[in-house]
Amino acid sequence: MVNMLTAHHKFHTVQYIIKDHLGNTRMVLNAEEQPQQSYPNCDFEDEHAKENETYYLNADKFIGEMPSGFNTSEGTGARCQVIKNNEAPVGVGKLLKVMVTDEVGVKLDYYIPTAPVDNTGSNPMSHLIESIIAILNNTGYSGAMHGGGENVAHGIDDDIALNSLLYPQSAGNPSPNTVKAYLNILFFDDAFNFVCEQSRYVQLSVMSSAQTVTLLGSSMIAAPANGYAYIYVSNESRNPVFIDNFQAVHKPGRIVQDVSYYPYGMQIAGICSSAANGIENKFKYNGKEEQRQEFSNGSGLELYDFGARMQDPQLGRWWTIDPKADLMRRYSPYNYAFDNPLRFIDPDGMEATDWIKYVDADGVGRVKWVDEAHDQTSAEAWAAKGGKDLNGHYKNSDVKYIGKTGVEYGHDDKGSGTGNYNLNADGTATLIGRDGENGNVTVTAKRSVTKGTLANSEPLARGTADVGEMVQEVTEPLSVVTNATAGMEAIEKKLLERLSLQNRLEAMLRRILDALQKGWPHWM
Repeated sequence: MVNMLTAHHKFHTVQYIIKDHLGNTRMVLNAEEQPQQSYPNCDFEDEHAKENETYYLNADKFIGEMPSGFNTSEGTGARCQVIKNNEAPVGVGKLLKVMVTDEVGVKLDYYIPTAPVDNTGSNPMSHLIESIIAILNNTGYSGAMHGGGENVAHGIDDDIALNSLLYPQSAGNPSPNTVKAYLNILFFDDAFNFVCEQSRYVQLSVMSSAQTVTLLGSSMIAAPANGYAYIYVSNESRNPVFIDNFQAVHKPGRIVQDVSYYPYGMQIAGICSSAANGIENKFKYNGKEEQRQEFSNGSGLELYDFGARMQDPQLGRWWTIDPKADLMRRYSPYNYAFDNPLRFIDPDGMEATDWIKYVDADGVGRVKWVDEAHDQTSAEAWAAKGGKDLNGHYKNSDVKYIGKTGVEYGHDDKGSGTGNYNLNADGTATLIGRDGENGNVTVTAKRSVTKGTLANSEPLARGTADVGEMVQEVTEPLSVVTNATAGMEAIEKKLLERLSLQNRLEAMLRRILDALQKGWPHWM
């Protein structure tokens, strides 16, 4: 959980950060419900023209005199918008940046004079595409998309679901007695692909009296995906339709940021999304701060700041040599996370640390958080450092590499009971299930501490006090006996080995005594 201060420094917003198993920020959530944002009422009056154009699309077009029969919900004004197929098929609208679970609503007044209906030449898809091209090319919304409005519109034109939704508005579905005017609410994802779910329209067809359409309150529509909501009015008939008091409403949900990554940290632009006017969280890949758009012209180096080093997500490499490169000579000194970012992170440039399972010299099965272990080979190399017994066997045997996390069975030496333990990625263990049945196994839990990040401090000479403290924390391992039966079998094996050694020593001693009795050798 973090406290984020707004750009205007007026209040703090409490937000939750959801991370994946590698520490990558995947989602930022507002802890509190956000207030509903109601945009100004677009009334098309001359004195409000600048405000209308600021908040709405096409608010400055197709303006005409208010007809005498149009008594609106906001009172009778002097001006309104007039839309009809052969002159102005798409009227006022609003393009909203939305996150999934946001809600959108709209209100408007309309009036259709009594007249014979003329629906010739209706082509809603063509009119929609022309409108979207104009929006994306002229308002800057296409920044996160591949190509301009024309490329995006080409994909929309081929969308079967969208064609099916708009079919009743087209000439292929003639309705000689009904005006084909509509209030449309269409949803698109961040790449401006049409999202059929929740997309809809309301037909405006009542003649001779002023009407009000309201989709507010409980009638507001929840966004089905991160992306955009396009709310607009259209008229596929040649009959004039008068529009007034168009007002869009946006109620933000809890999601502020939704991030997906390529393996080395680049964000996948097509499926990453941030709420409009939200507070940007720059701590993303591995929880590290993103250096992005830091220059005055909006460009940047696009790097992640890991403290002492900068990681380039486009190359998947460090910009400086790994401080432990001499210990991992099979890898490039510039490699990030052993070239396996789906499995490892490298928060401080130190050696890899993981859980392994083994049987110690006393035949006790244990689980330990071990520096330098990152696969089966390195785990076996660590075990070999424990040396051999008198019989030439490794003291640490039956080594098995576990990984960053896992679940093992055992009990601790503090009386917490026997059960399953979560092996955590920070080197601690958490008891998640207790049964108290097998009391012949032992767990000694490492205290939960936050290890210092050497990458954020000056290099220290080996053997200094600070390094000693660091090593002490790392080498207070969690020990888990994971299999009592295997442990007993190992103990029996060790006892037999020791008994065999004792027998050999006794035989050797007897031979020496026999030799002494025979007077050979003569060293006394």
